[in-house]
Parts: sequence; structure tokens; C-alpha cells
Amino acid sequence: MPRVLASAALWGLFVTWGIQSRAYEPASDDPPPVETAKGESSSTDSAAEPAEEVVTIPRPTRPGVGTIDLTRTFARHTRFHLRCAELRAKVAEAEAELKVGNDRLEVMAHELATAKPGDQKTLREKISLEQAQLKASVETRKAEFVRVETGIYRDAFADILRVVALHAEARGMRLVLRFDAAKAETVDSPSAIVEAMNQVILHQEGIDLTDAVIATVNGEPAADVVAPPLPPAPLADESPAAVYPVATLDLARVYAEDLAFKQLNDEMKRDVERAEIELKSIREKLVRESDKLGELEKGSEAYVEKDAAIRRGSAVVQSQVDQRKQQFALQEAKNYFHVLQGVRDEMRRLADSKGFTLVLRTSDTSKLSYDPKELAAELNRTIVYQRGIDVTNDVIAARNVKHAQRKE
Repeated sequence: MPRVLASAALWGLFVTWGIQSRAYEPASDDPPPVETAKGESSSTDSAAEPAEEVVTIPRPTRPGVGTIDLTRTFARHTRFHLRCAELRAKVAEAEAELKVGNDRLEVMAHELATAKPGDQKTLREKISLEQAQLKASVETRKAEFVRVETGIYRDAFADILRVVALHAEARGMRLVLRFDAAKAETVDSPSAIVEAMNQVILHQEGIDLTDAVIATVNGEPAADVVAPPLPPAPLADESPAAVYPVATLDLARVYAEDLAFKQLNDEMKRDVERAEIELKSIREKLVRESDKLGELEKGSEAYVEKDAAIRRGSAVVQSQVDQRKQQFALQEAKNYFHVLQGVRDEMRRLADSKGFTLVLRTSDTSKLSYDPKELAAELNRTIVYQRGIDVTNDVIAARNVKHAQRKE
């Protein structure tokens, strides 16, 4: 008798996010390097070599950019782990109930094997009903567990973002980027090495907010919460980006609100509709020819010729469909690229006028999604916090004004 199986893995829990709900562990238990009298690491291979003189350049006291290790922050977020433990307890209860149901099915299967022929039909129906109810219960529980888990991650992430903003503003930081220290240090497999190589940030020092954020979300005093006052706010007619070398752009919103892109897509949509009308007309003609085929004697010369003509026509239609699909896919890609080139040109002009030298792609962070897949993507984004450096509205406005002028 097949059992209705479920486990934490089948429920789909604790594996979706890329940020595990287990306790954080150091990347390595290796002993620390031997310290020399000057506090520098040494080894037997390099002891005989003369020490190279290092020129130290003073770091800025207020660099304007910070980092946050979200993996470690989640791993040490007390309330997050308490709620995850509560969810695991509920999962364990559900699995215990499922085991009782499966055991009951096994008993019923044994009864079926020893039942009299007249009683077997009733038992089979009872077993089928029990299996269906148990399966429906599993699906309902699974959906509920996923919903609760998503809420746990979402609430914890919103809490972390709120605290990141507090610490960033206290230190005059306009930008906070994600940095995973464990990935940078773990080299125990090829995939781990690739992940370390693919990190946006390869090195950071003196700008990490992780420990301060962890302390605050857990209600503990942070060691570094007192910071110099924020720099003077820019003048009313001065963009914040003008006093900061980095800007951000929400490219998805540009595509959603760009009038030139909308016009290109509308034109392509009309082309698609015309192509569909043409193909529909050809298909209807082939259907009429197929109907006439039934009026001919099967196997006759006329039947064979018409059947071959219909097959050739169907092949031509399918070829045209495939060709049109490729054409429209290429046209769609060209539309995106055309707008991207225009956005880049606009960003160059903005960079010249406002003084920034780097533009990073960002996304709307004002509302966290309740959808598990979308929330997982938000948890793994590079830009965790930004303030006063977004140029999305500037780019959209400039491009739409130029588009309107071209239409006049």
C-alpha cells in the first residue's frame, strides 16, 4: 500500500531562500596564524625573506558606503530563529499526524488482503477515500507552512532593512551592499570557489555594519552606534547624486514607464496580430481542403494528390509559424537593447551634469513581496540600502520628454 509521504524537505521548507535558518558557524576551525612581534603573520617559508615595506594610505573616516553580511545577520537573528523553531515544531506535529494516517492505511490494506470477496469493494472505496483525504491534508498543510515560512523571512528581512537604514543614516552612508564573508573564505568545493569569485565585493574593511545590525535587531547595545552628524543636506536645486560618486537605477521601472519602449512594443504587437490573422486564414483554407478530401475515394489519384497538397501546406504553415516566432523574439530583444542604449546615453549625460561616476542597477525595495520566489530574489540582491542616489526618475523623465518632442 503506497504511503502518503511528507517531510521538511517535501513541505518545501528551509531550502528556498539561499539563507538558511540554521545557526551560523565560522567558515573554518583552523588555528590562527602565528603572530610576529609586529603583529604580522609569519610562516617558515617566508621567515627568511626581508619584510616588504607597506605604504599605508589613510582611509576616509566617512566613506559613504557600507556592507552587510545578510547570511550571518539571519543566522544570529534571535526572533527569526525562535519563529523558525516554532514552525519546525508544527511540521513535526504534522508529520506525526501523517504517520498515524499512513499506519491506518497499512492496517486497512492488511484487512483488504484477508477480507472476503463481498467485503473487498467496500474496503477499497474506504481506502481510496482515506488516501484522498490524507493527500489533501498534506497539500493544505504544505501551502500553510510555506505561507508561514515566507512571512517569517519577510518579517525578519524587513526588520533587518529597517535597522540597516538606521545605522547607515547615522554614519552618513548612502549605499549599503551585500557581502557574504563565509562565501569569500570557503574553498572546499569547485562550486564554492565559483561563488566566491562571483561576489560583487571582493574586499571590504572598516565599513561593515553586520555586528551593529545584529546587536540592534536582538535588542542589544551595539559597540558602534555613535557616529558624527550627517553631512549638510544638499541644496534644494542640487541632486544628492552630485555630492556622491555612485548612483542607482531601477531598470525594470524604466522599461515599465518608458514611452518609446511602449511604442516599440505596441508596433510589434500589431505585427504579431497581423501575422496571426494571415496564418489563421491559411489554416482555415487547409481545413476546408481537408473536408473536401473526405468526398474523394480513398486511395484514388485525386485523393493522393490532394492529401499531399494538404500535408505540404501544413508543413509550410508550421515553418512560417516557427520563422515568425524567431523574428518576433529577435525583434523583442532588439527593442530592449535599443532602449538600453538610450538609457545608457541618458545616464552619461546625467553623469556629466551631476558628477557621479558609477551607476548600479537596483530594484524597488519599498515593498517586500509575499511570493516565495520573489522574496527569495529580494533576499539575494546586492544593494541592501540606498539613500538619495537613485536617478531612475531623472532618466524616465528625460527620455519621455524627448520621445514626446520627437512625436510633435
